[in-house]
Amino acid sequence: MMQDLFLAIAIVGNVITIAALVRGYYWQRQSQR
Repeated sequence: MMQDLFLAIAIVGNVITIAALVRGYYWQRQSQR
């Protein structure tokens, strides 16, 4: 049970990190143009 919670937190953290990286990448490309 505790392992599932830890896994869910890890997945959510990865998704947030990837989303933040993608958003920053798009912002950078828009400002360059």
